[in-house]
Amino acid sequence: MRKLLSFLPRAIVILLLPAVVSAHDGHAQGFGQGFMHPFTGMDHLLAMLAVGLWSASSLSGKWWLVPSTFAAMMLAGALFAMNTAVSLVAVEVIVAVSLMMLGALLFARARLSVVAASLIVAVTGAAHGMAHGSELPMNVAAQSWLAGMVLATLTLHLAGAAIGRATQRRSPWLTRTGGAAIAGVGVTLMVALTLS
Repeated sequence: MRKLLSFLPRAIVILLLPAVVSAHDGHAQGFGQGFMHPFTGMDHLLAMLAVGLWSASSLSGKWWLVPSTFAAMMLAGALFAMNTAVSLVAVEVIVAVSLMMLGALLFARARLSVVAASLIVAVTGAAHGMAHGSELPMNVAAQSWLAGMVLATLTLHLAGAAIGRATQRRSPWLTRTGGAAIAGVGVTLMVALTLS
């Protein structure tokens, strides 16, 4: 069983590599497509789940402020990038680093203050938003797309939080394994960016 658990993070990274590499190849427009995007862009799916999982399982007090900060800064980053020229390569590097960092925080079961955790996710949320905003025009359809993505983001944060609450006492190894897998996807994305 231990061998299987130690192999699991590597297997997940290998299986997710194609989805990670193609996560930002353009966007369809509209609320429904925006809502679905975080479920199909593996880097975003894992980041959103990780924020909810880490904040609910490792932070005390008002843990829900952390995912709320991520969602708000993601929206702000997207709106900023829609109106300003940003380097997509630099943003993608930050997205990859954010996955490595969130994965490491989960793996370590790091306990930070809500303020410190919110500052960390503010930067990562803004980067995830800029990655999308740089590809969107400023029009009503794009704004509808963003609204769908923000709602999906909050949904995934809540799903991660529910998993975090359910596993924090009974199965803490699940959080650590998930963190290792998420960090591995971040490394894979960084390698893919370096090679492209």
